[in-house]
Amino acid sequence: MVAELIELMHSLTLVIREETEVIEAHGRSAELRELVRVKHRLIGIVESELARRDREAPGWAQALDEADRARFLPAVEALCEASDANATLLRRRLELTGELIQAMTNEARRLSNRNRFIYGADGDMAPPTEMPPISFNNRF
Repeated sequence: MVAELIELMHSLTLVIREETEVIEAHGRSAELRELVRVKHRLIGIVESELARRDREAPGWAQALDEADRARFLPAVEALCEASDANATLLRRRLELTGELIQAMTNEARRLSNRNRFIYGADGDMAPPTEMPPISFNNRF
């Protein structure tokens, strides 16, 4: 009964660890896309199995005998550890991507002279809120 769920969780743990290794080593690749597909499929299967067990027998995890509990808890812990490592890596990659996009935006603004200020009618200075018009041969 629980052996199938433990096997699914073990498979998911292996896929998550492999995904983490591929991201650390290569970043984006065809292999990564396939791992993500498999991971999503396994997550769906595990979630549906857990939901089914909760519907059919609420409290089933607490009712496990010692042998099943001795196999189930390490599988859960391993899955949590792998998921945490994966989430940390993905979060950092997203932060780096955001930082890179911000640096590119700042450089584009600098190159287009968008950091200049406009002197307003009431005497204040403010950055322009609109893009300057595009001109060809100095004509608008």
